[in-house]
Amino acid sequence: MLNTFDTFLLFPELFLLIASLILLVFGVLISNQRIKGFPLIDLTLGKLTLFASFMTILLILNNPFITISLMNDLFIHDKLSIGIKFILVNVFCLILLLSLFYLKKEKINIFEYWTLLLLSLLAMFCLVSSCDLLALYLCIEFQSLIFYILASLRRTSEFSTEAGLKYFILGAFSSAILLFGFSLIYGVTGLTHLRDFNILFASNFYVYTNVFNALSLGLLCVLIALLFKLSASPFHIWSPDVYEGTLTNVTAFFSLMPKIVITSVFIRIFFYGFQTFSLLWQKILVFSIVLSLIFGTFGALKQSKWKRFLAFSSISHIGFILIGLLVNTYNGNEACFFYIIIYIIMTLNMFSIIIGLRQKIYKNDYQNRFFSGFSMLIKLNPAVSLSLVICLFSMGGIPPLVGFLAKMLILLESVNANLVTLTLFTILISCISCFYYLRIVKSICFEETTTWPVYLTIEKSLSYICFSTSFFLLYLGLDPSLVYTFIQFFISY
Repeated sequence: MLNTFDTFLLFPELFLLIASLILLVFGVLISNQRIKGFPLIDLTLGKLTLFASFMTILLILNNPFITISLMNDLFIHDKLSIGIKFILVNVFCLILLLSLFYLKKEKINIFEYWTLLLLSLLAMFCLVSSCDLLALYLCIEFQSLIFYILASLRRTSEFSTEAGLKYFILGAFSSAILLFGFSLIYGVTGLTHLRDFNILFASNFYVYTNVFNALSLGLLCVLIALLFKLSASPFHIWSPDVYEGTLTNVTAFFSLMPKIVITSVFIRIFFYGFQTFSLLWQKILVFSIVLSLIFGTFGALKQSKWKRFLAFSSISHIGFILIGLLVNTYNGNEACFFYIIIYIIMTLNMFSIIIGLRQKIYKNDYQNRFFSGFSMLIKLNPAVSLSLVICLFSMGGIPPLVGFLAKMLILLESVNANLVTLTLFTILISCISCFYYLRIVKSICFEETTTWPVYLTIEKSLSYICFSTSFFLLYLGLDPSLVYTFIQFFISY
């Protein structure tokens, strides 16, 4: 049962639920009107979704910064959940701006898309507040079901259908592993609340061999499922195909939102709930980090398409994020979220350019899917070229850009945790990864073309995203205190 105070603290979630239902009814009614066309083509629902997102930001900021359990301890309201929700909804608004432009240009008129986005944001809000195994599983499944639909949203495309089917099959398999892990943990302990596990493990309960083995197997299953959701190696096989087959705006959504949410879930489960078993899950993380850095780096070297390149690049970045989690300290968590925020800025910059810079061929315009489409871009659009070069240099970790600072903070925490060998290996792989970023810069600035392509002007909202993200990549490299103060306030509680 919800009491009055629970209802007040859950206003953002309740508002998203009501808004998504209203948009669904509105979309069904208006899409059948002859005057509007079949189906809805004026993006009214997209604008209403953006308005609902702004209202959600205000509701989040209106919530008090207190720590309290809600709904019979299924959820928790604390600074960590508020901070993650604030990041999520701001990134969500920027993805909506990308979607408004992209769906209009590609003439994709699916009114369910906007409702699905709001429902996915609702699922993520519930997930970051979950502190019980039952709530965690239900919210993860709620989020995953929406992702499967989003991946196969373009019904006329075989690639989209294939991407959705692959994501569904592998995602269902990972969900089964997650449920099996939760079942083992509950079967051994009889507990589901994350806070209770730390209290229980403070005693000698886990010294019995059978109990320890069952808990270890359960935690291993949970860790594997979360690594799949993060697309960390060796559970990354699905991500390049799904990224390439889905709509570009959905690719941007997949590349950002789940990483923020699953990282916070990882911290709740392993940092606050199962700290006692840190030696077990840290060994698995080291294995995943090494493979993520190797497969992400060398996989991106042979790519010629933007989406597959970003998929493998994100796997490499996941390796750095996992190093922050591996350290298993508050400073490590802060460095991890600092890296995530910088990764968000870089990825938004990249997608705003990929979606916004369209090449005109005869009477039609198309999105460039290959690196070769941006050859000698610097002569045609120097401003966009400069922004893209800044983003690529930041992704490669070249100083004084903030990408270098984010990687340095992760590596410093790794050294402080005496992970010297892993740190040296990460530095070596990072040097190799600079090659494929520089290869794209070479294509943009120095590669000659036999014909001069014609590019359309970038839409105003996308140009604002492109400029602001480039500015922050430069500014935060010189003064990161703005982001770091935000993280210290919300993460270290």
